[in-house]
Amino acid sequence: MKASSELFFAGLLLVVAACTTRVRPPALSSGKPNLIGINIGGTADWMPERLYADVIRMSREFTEANTNGDGPRVPVDEGGWPMTDFSFIVWAGIDQMNGAYALSFTGQASVAGPVVGEIALSYDPTTNTSSGTLTYTNRSSAPFFLNFTGTKRTPSSAARSGVTTIRLMRPRSPGSAETHPLPELFNRAAKAELSKFKVVRFMDFLATQWNAQTNWRDRPLPSWASYQRNPGDRFGWQGIGGPWEHVIRLSNELRTDAWINIPVNATDEYVRNVALMFAYGSDGRNPYPGPQPEPVYPPLASNLNLYVEYSNELWNGLFGQFHDNCKAASDELVANRNSPLNFDNTWNGVAWIAGDPHYNPNFDYEKCWRRVAKRGAEISNIFRSVFGDAAMITRIRPVLMTQQNNGQGTFSSSMKMIFGYFGNGEGNFVSSPHPPSYYFYGAGGSGYYSPPESVASLEALFSSSEMTPDGWAPSLRTDAALAIAMGLSRVCYEGGPGLDRTQGPRDPASAQAVDDPRMTTTIVSMHNAWSSFGGDLFVYYQAAGDYQWGFTPNVYNLATAKLRAIDQLNTTPAAPISYGVPIPGSVAGNMPSICSTYGCPPIPDYRLLTAAGGSDEIAWAGYSFLAKESRPRNVVVSISRASGAQIAVYLDGISLGTRDAPGGSLTFNAGTVDPGLHGVIVRAAAGSFWPDQVAVQ
Repeated sequence: MKASSELFFAGLLLVVAACTTRVRPPALSSGKPNLIGINIGGTADWMPERLYADVIRMSREFTEANTNGDGPRVPVDEGGWPMTDFSFIVWAGIDQMNGAYALSFTGQASVAGPVVGEIALSYDPTTNTSSGTLTYTNRSSAPFFLNFTGTKRTPSSAARSGVTTIRLMRPRSPGSAETHPLPELFNRAAKAELSKFKVVRFMDFLATQWNAQTNWRDRPLPSWASYQRNPGDRFGWQGIGGPWEHVIRLSNELRTDAWINIPVNATDEYVRNVALMFAYGSDGRNPYPGPQPEPVYPPLASNLNLYVEYSNELWNGLFGQFHDNCKAASDELVANRNSPLNFDNTWNGVAWIAGDPHYNPNFDYEKCWRRVAKRGAEISNIFRSVFGDAAMITRIRPVLMTQQNNGQGTFSSSMKMIFGYFGNGEGNFVSSPHPPSYYFYGAGGSGYYSPPESVASLEALFSSSEMTPDGWAPSLRTDAALAIAMGLSRVCYEGGPGLDRTQGPRDPASAQAVDDPRMTTTIVSMHNAWSSFGGDLFVYYQAAGDYQWGFTPNVYNLATAKLRAIDQLNTTPAAPISYGVPIPGSVAGNMPSICSTYGCPPIPDYRLLTAAGGSDEIAWAGYSFLAKESRPRNVVVSISRASGAQIAVYLDGISLGTRDAPGGSLTFNAGTVDPGLHGVIVRAAAGSFWPDQVAVQ
């Protein structure tokens, strides 16, 4: 879901890497296709993506008969099918649902609903199946419900025993007399829109916000009657979400890469089962432990990639997973002050108070951000244990998502965990240290650009600096510099034009802006700006919805200004990278891209890089370089004003070595540097010094 727009730049924390050497992932390069993804909505009946061909899979709870879906719930079996006469709301709050529908179910019943009246059904006693067709003519968003009476589950069952396997296949388009055939799972119109993208993010489909799934038994099964369910009323407004098997099936049918979100409280066993399912498929309840000749539910196609994210926006206090993550960090610290989260002994000892009306003002939130990285690395290791080393980072792509522009220091705090602890950058903590690119493919925040809330006209909206590449550049530069320094791809989990409803003067202009031709040119120019900073995958929000974020108001209309921008980007290569110092080249040492604390760039003349460790000390500086060809290179660091100095140098998060540095120039062998963006970090491992110049030759 759309992130809070209140972003601020927090000082970067000490993130250093004394890592074992390994082959780096491919560097970012220009001249490649634009890599574009899209977020899809959830499994509720009113979701404008209308994802399922069978509308029953998105319908509401079964209630007592003749209550029009608004009465007490009736008993259901393990699959969620009613065990007595019943009624239920099939949809509400969504228009253009008119057309012919094919109804079928196992058992016998009389079925009626508004507009359609009593539905003529035929019964096949050999298969115990009832079927018929209904034509719904109402184009409005009025609720549509069905009443099932005189139910009989099997020929030998008692009266009022319910039915199972209800299917109501939607028309192929509004008003159509042709329905989707029964074997089809997904709406063809939804697939037509999603096929424009190379990656689909399933965050909302999986109901990641307020997700209460912990153990494997908590997950929804593909055999369930509907996925608009909230077992025990333990979940948020999205309910429990859809099954993992359908994530895989939709990805395979679309031939698109999948982006999944692991529930915040999922156990290691749960995570491993998810990995096994994507690797080998499932029997509908449990994943297979290895390859199967004929899996009931096949695995993800071997030519598709899988992006793996730990929950969603764990920095955002609007969502339940934020509180769960901070509570988990606190519990870990209270149980063991020597937890990896406190490897540098900086925890203030204040525990998280669940439900605190004052929002835990004294809690050390930096430990929450560290836990995001720690748990993300653990999840990455679990997937590695299933898929093997060769698939990791290439095909299986764990991502570390933070707040845009390093808001609240989320990016830098996460990197402190990955470098300082997992990379042994601040001591000897793990027996097998690795660089960030061992655990993660990419990192960074969202990618929203929003006009000021005060704009009241289309002209003011589109001409505002926030809707231009120059206005967006500072945010792009911050996240790019951090990702590049650590050897990670800059990835955006959601973004695009952010026209959040404000109840103010901007709203009428925003509603008009989505259909304005300038929206097309704005998205294209902003995406090109993303690429110019070396941006890799950009996942837009959202496939369908109103003017705030939707790329179409409904999936039957693909001729929108936003989707025209996607069509343009799909037919043109990514804009060339213009960020970074060209290699061979050099940069003044006091002008880094990023550094470990406030106050740079530039580094003031009176401040040195120092290993003293104070919160205001500059421990390291990072520099972004751009290579146009593949060839062996050296990193050359020139220093002065040295006092007991040792210099540690890293390229793309990988250590090139540590040297005593009395002064002058030091050369570090960087090996072969491939085309693309590369980050050099210069760190004071001991003493202090002034960085005169950093060069890659």
